Amino acid sequence: MADAVARGLFGRIAAAWAAPGASWRAEWADGAGEPRLLAYAFGASAFLTVGAMAAEAIRPVLAVGEAREAWFAARLFAGLSFFPLALYASAALIRLAARAFGGVGGWRETRLALFWSGLVSGPLAALLLGFGAALGLGGAARVAAGLAWVSLLAPMLAAAHGFRAVRVVAAFAALAAAAFLLPLVG
Repeated sequence: MADAVARGLFGRIAAAWAAPGASWRAEWADGAGEPRLLAYAFGASAFLTVGAMAAEAIRPVLAVGEAREAWFAARLFAGLSFFPLALYASAALIRLAARAFGGVGGWRETRLALFWSGLVSGPLAALLLGFGAALGLGGAARVAAGLAWVSLLAPMLAAAHGFRAVRVVAAFAALAAAAFLLPLVG
């Protein structure tokens, strides 16, 4: 993994798909400070924002004219300002949940896992959103993009908090099942 760090960002992203936990450990060992974490958060946000905007451009769901232009402007603004903030808040909540289940990692380790996995899965997520819109499968594309992110996040969180990756995957699966079943109950 040390040679992956020497390959630059694109090499590290490629290596993360092969071994997400090892990739997280290499990023941690490289001393990922707050400026890098912030860049990762903005990178993940940019990919998701561009993916959503491309999907809307390919298969418009909104009204035409000024409403559509306003949506693009609002999406760009929110995607590059509020989404990074939401990632920080999400990292805090994920850390609290991990600590409640015996995780040993801190907030910085959790931020690195969330932001790095978001940046690594970002290009695929943007492509999935664009192709999903082109094929008329926007909802399925969003689910696939989320699964891609979680497939990287789970082993990275496991590495960050000293869990076995299967425990993190099981926790995400339980949360997803609850999210789908909750509307059926009410």
